[in-house]
Amino acid sequence: MFALPEILWSPIVNFVYIIYKGGNVPIILRNNFLMHSDYRSVLVLVLFIQTTGALLFLIKSIKSPINIIKIILYIISIIIFILTLSILVFVLMTMNIGW
Repeated sequence: MFALPEILWSPIVNFVYIIYKGGNVPIILRNNFLMHSDYRSVLVLVLFIQTTGALLFLIKSIKSPINIIKIILYIISIIIFILTLSILVFVLMTMNIGW
């Protein structure tokens, strides 16, 4: 649920790249229809699906047997979930602001 939208449209990577580059004009790493203001509601839906997928992956990684792989999966899933959730909240907060 997380990987497919990220492979198709890269909304998380685009937002991280925009924040990384800074400046007055956002530079999009990979142009897609989700980055246009007309499709903001579709972007929210895709980010919601990704957040749900990251949360389910986090829950699954907690239930796996304890070893080094569990610790690595748990750390990766926490990072992905926090990043996806923060971008979803950011998009929801700027819903009425044009790009």
